Amino acid sequence: MVTAIIGAIFVSHAKYAGIGLLMFFHLCPPPLTFIIICKRKCRMIKNIEKTIHKILDEPFWPDTLNADGSYFRTHDDNDGELAAGTTVAFSPDGDAWLWTTTQSGISCRYRMPFTGGGRSPRVRNALLILAMAIQADNDESPIR
Repeated sequence: MVTAIIGAIFVSHAKYAGIGLLMFFHLCPPPLTFIIICKRKCRMIKNIEKTIHKILDEPFWPDTLNADGSYFRTHDDNDGELAAGTTVAFSPDGDAWLWTTTQSGISCRYRMPFTGGGRSPRVRNALLILAMAIQADNDESPIR
């Protein structure tokens, strides 16, 4: 059986822009394979988005996190400055705190995995979810 990796394919639809897909095929015509992979990926993303919205609509606390704890990740473009990154902290009452730390004053960057050289794909995904939460709260009750 012949397996080939064609490379990174990017979905151009605005809702899914920037999502890298790798095309693998097993003795299957490339156009058909691309359509199958694209449809599965888009359907999976829609299901993920529904789940995220359900999670965002109710307060919760994951068992794996400590109240009164903090979590730090060095950002991808740190240039050896390992103290440069993002911290999320929680107070005992459950309030969340977010800040970035860099000596040079630049912003923290979490790149796309594979095509962008990202080393923190989970942090990047969490930031996407944070952006969705911010968007939903702004739509529902904007602060002006």
